[in-house]
Amino acid sequence: MKFLATVIFILCTVPAMAQDNAQLAAARSFVESSGQQAVLDRMLSVERVLRQTGLSEAGIPDGKEPVIREIIAEELAIIRPGLEKEMTESAAEVFSAEELATLTAFYQSEAGASAVAKMELFETVTLRSFGPTFNEARERMAGRLQKELTD
Repeated sequence: MKFLATVIFILCTVPAMAQDNAQLAAARSFVESSGQQAVLDRMLSVERVLRQTGLSEAGIPDGKEPVIREIIAEELAIIRPGLEKEMTESAAEVFSAEELATLTAFYQSEAGASAVAKMELFETVTLRSFGPTFNEARERMAGRLQKELTD
């Protein structure tokens, strides 16, 4: 009886493991696609970190900019493999194999590459226009929440 239960367990888990492997392979292809790599390049760029941290030429002592850039680049290079692994696992969990194949094909297409290249500009233009509205809403929310929490 124990042998039969073991055989049934193995027969049930092998297709699931094969499906998981196929899902992970599809997710890996998606993360390794040129479009997703371009997204990662942008996300993990030295310039982006400098902007986000508020470091500018004026704030960096003379002669230190190359060293600052090198430190940032080294740190980003250290974390990139872990981020790619996490993205692969997350994509396998969130998307179906069919969705991953479609996304991968899109990012490898001319339209997908163009979309990735324009995404930062799209976000900048949108936030430039909508940013003040968002900030006003955030201030209203903060005021209302503070009032509610103190009453």
